[in-house]
Amino acid sequence: MAAWAYACHSCGGEPTTWYVPQAAVEEMPRDVRIVRVRVGSEWLGAVVDRSRRVSVEGLLLREVIASNAADCPECADALSASGSGRVGQQAVSAAREADLSATATEPPGSAVQAAAISLAGIRLAVVAVSRDLVRSPGEADMAIDDLRPRFGGVPVVLTAQNDEGAPIYYGDRELVEMLAEVPLEKMPWREYRIG
Repeated sequence: MAAWAYACHSCGGEPTTWYVPQAAVEEMPRDVRIVRVRVGSEWLGAVVDRSRRVSVEGLLLREVIASNAADCPECADALSASGSGRVGQQAVSAAREADLSATATEPPGSAVQAAAISLAGIRLAVVAVSRDLVRSPGEADMAIDDLRPRFGGVPVVLTAQNDEGAPIYYGDRELVEMLAEVPLEKMPWREYRIG
């Protein structure tokens, strides 16, 4: 089910975007720009972009709490680097790439079919791709690495169908084993626009 969210951009390391509930952010004081986002068992620093809300699959939402510059100096540096109190250029680029209304590795103007689901308490995205990609481990790994931050950092499993119409999966072995028990037609597929 889709939900309204705000994007939060990581302040250190590789640019990553996480999505947090709009309602949770709006309960915070208006001047809060630095937050902590729950990623697994950790609370990581991020800069929240309140300039526009986005509609994302509810399973991609993460918990969020207010933070401050003293708690996350890297986030404070990212904010001050832009000079206007807005997210720094690196985070802005990540935001453009990670917007879930434009999710995948296809050329601009195209779309990809994906399903955001939860299995055994693990949130993940299943992305439909070509059979050739699923059967090419090197390229499939690169596609997963590219897609994961675009889906809010959740694990990504690629899927295609064989000649008989049965699913072929590529990704984390445990997740692939769990997905084998889930009929493709029962997954909440939707189109994610690119570009």
